[in-house]
Amino acid sequence: MNRSRPDLQNWREFAESAWHDEASSQWLVDDVSLPGILGQSVNAVTPDAASIVPSNYEPRYAYPLVVWLCGPDCKSHQALEHIARLSPQNYVGLAIEDAIIEQRDSKANPSDVMVDLIRQLAEVESRIVNTIRVFRENVHVHSERIFLAGIGQEASTALLIAMHQPEWFAGCVAFNGQVPPLAQLFTQRRELCSKRFWLSSSSLRRSVTSCDATNQSMRTLVQSGADVTMKAYAASAPVTPAILREVDDWIISGILSNA
Repeated sequence: MNRSRPDLQNWREFAESAWHDEASSQWLVDDVSLPGILGQSVNAVTPDAASIVPSNYEPRYAYPLVVWLCGPDCKSHQALEHIARLSPQNYVGLAIEDAIIEQRDSKANPSDVMVDLIRQLAEVESRIVNTIRVFRENVHVHSERIFLAGIGQEASTALLIAMHQPEWFAGCVAFNGQVPPLAQLFTQRRELCSKRFWLSSSSLRRSVTSCDATNQSMRTLVQSGADVTMKAYAASAPVTPAILREVDDWIISGILSNA
C-alpha cells in the first residue's frame, strides 16, 4: 500500500481514512505507518489509537505491552514518545485517545453519579479491550505482561480500571494521579492482592493537597493488598527521561521476579 506519511500530530485524521480502506483491515507493522519516534515504528491501529513497535521487532518474542491512556493531560504523540523512551526495544505500546472517566457534579443525585461513572467505566474498558484485540492480531504480546499507564486525569482512570479489572493487567503506572472515589468499591477484590502499582508525583507542580491525595491513593491500594511503589520527584514535569528509566527498571524487575 503506497501512502504518504503525514505529520504525527495528524495521525488520527490519517487513521480514520485508512481504517475504512479495505486494504488496511490486515494491519501490519510496516503498513499504515506514521513517522517513527526514536527509531521505532508508529502505526495507526484504530481511528482513536496508535501503536509503537521496536524497529527490530521479533515476531517470535512475546512483548510486554504498555497501554497509555490519553486525554487533556497527555496527547497520543506524547504517550508514544514516553513509551519509546522507556526502552528502545523492551516493549510494544498503545496510545488510546480520549480514554478518561470524568467526575460529574458532586451536587447531583448520588445514584445518578454512580450510574454515569459505571457507564463510562464500561465504555472505556470496552475500547481498551477491543484495541488490544486488534493490535494482537499482528503483534506478539505477552498476555500476562500488559500494563496500564497515564498522567493526571488519565492516570486516575488507569488506576480505576486496574482496580476494577486486576486480572486483565500486570500492573498500573500512574503519574500525578489518584484513586477515584468509585474505586473504593473494588478494594476488597481478591485479585488485587500483590498486583503491582507505581504511583509518582512531581512536587514542583503539585499542591500539598494533591500530594496528600497521592499518599491517600497509596494507602488505599496497600490496604487492598496491592504491591505499591510510591515516588515523589522534585521535577517540573510529571514524566522525565530519568523517571521513565526508573519505571523501566520497575517493570523489568517485576517480570524477572515472576519468571
